[in-house]
Amino acid sequence: VAKSSRTATASPRADLADFLLGILLLATAPLWGLWILSRPHLRAHLIERLRRVQAGPFDVWVHGASVGEILALETLLARLKIKKPEARVLLTVNTPAGRAAAKAKYPHCAVQLAPLDWGPVLRRFLRGLNLKLHLLSELDIWPERQRELARQGIPTLVAGARMSATGFRRTRRAWLLMGPAYKNVQHWACRDEATRERLISLGMDPAKVAVSGSLKFD
Repeated sequence: VAKSSRTATASPRADLADFLLGILLLATAPLWGLWILSRPHLRAHLIERLRRVQAGPFDVWVHGASVGEILALETLLARLKIKKPEARVLLTVNTPAGRAAAKAKYPHCAVQLAPLDWGPVLRRFLRGLNLKLHLLSELDIWPERQRELARQGIPTLVAGARMSATGFRRTRRAWLLMGPAYKNVQHWACRDEATRERLISLGMDPAKVAVSGSLKFD
């Protein structure tokens, strides 16, 4: 997947969304601030989610939600290392347990917690990385992240996509929020035919949706 040549420019809609989310964060700051202060270990996690990547640049940003998704990436990352040994890989995860598993399993990758899903934080996170591809394990899609990646011309590929009937109903109910994020994915490699059919019924281009099997076995 080739990186787009589009220039990263802010849109009025993106600016409005960032502004509204910023207002919401400020309004609720006393609540989540007290919650974080009551749990000292969370302070370091929040700082990590707000900061820039400490090393770079990187060619591929790989993301998995937690331990299960991280472990499922083993064969894919091994293949990537063989096929493209020069590729520099940044691996992010949502949970501290997943981060620990990633550091133990993939010493050749840079590992850290995923950035907060807010435009200003994401733009700071991506600055200077020079990414060519964003690779998602399964279906951990974040609206602001996908919008910012698309704005910067960085393509997204979802590997091992899995959507249950319950997940399909939830996604459809939240389509006003999630629809643009889904449409900013360039290719879907699905675990099974049922997931493929559900993604197509949500409006995904059939030419961009294929069945490739489970990441663990196929």
